[in-house]
Amino acid sequence: MLVALAFAPNPAHAQLEAFVQATRAVAVADKEATRRAAVRQMEAALVEWDRSISALESQVRADTRKAPDLRAAQMHAGLGVAYATRGRLADALREFETAIRLRPSSSDVRVLGGLTLEALGRPADAARMFEDAWTIDPRNAVKAYYVASRPGVDPAARAKARAFLSAEVGSGVRRTEPPQALPFVTLDAIADGLSRSPIVGDEATGD
Repeated sequence: MLVALAFAPNPAHAQLEAFVQATRAVAVADKEATRRAAVRQMEAALVEWDRSISALESQVRADTRKAPDLRAAQMHAGLGVAYATRGRLADALREFETAIRLRPSSSDVRVLGGLTLEALGRPADAARMFEDAWTIDPRNAVKAYYVASRPGVDPAARAKARAFLSAEVGSGVRRTEPPQALPFVTLDAIADGLSRSPIVGDEATGD
């Protein structure tokens, strides 16, 4: 559910993909002309990405006025994911908090909120958000992991989460095939494994 929520299609997703592909092209370019062309593609993708986010904002404002709380919460969460991926973390947190107010049982959205709070440099608030997420969904090992591994978590909650994870590991359950997708969500536009070449601003790509 959490992965589906974070990567549900929205108007901004296609432009994100275009930006990511252009970023990969910059990283692997071996000629100045090729690199400059890829940078121009990045710039164009950013413009379209921001335009699509603006369209999504308008859609959410219009559609949530008469939507039931569950649907409105889903729309606010989707907009929050779009903001977070674009690096608009304060806006993303606002949308996640709105979704939680509309649907207090939204455990998955609390994880997204916790990840955003971490990115904002608020580990104590993030820890409380992860604790709340696991409290609502206590059989979820991914949410238990967040509680067990994050700084600032209540020691009793951390001990309980670690005991739960230890019991899960010791239960003897084994997968015969690897999962199709990792259970952990990242809200970054550029994945760590996007390119074999490091995507950094050097003298050729810094500008």
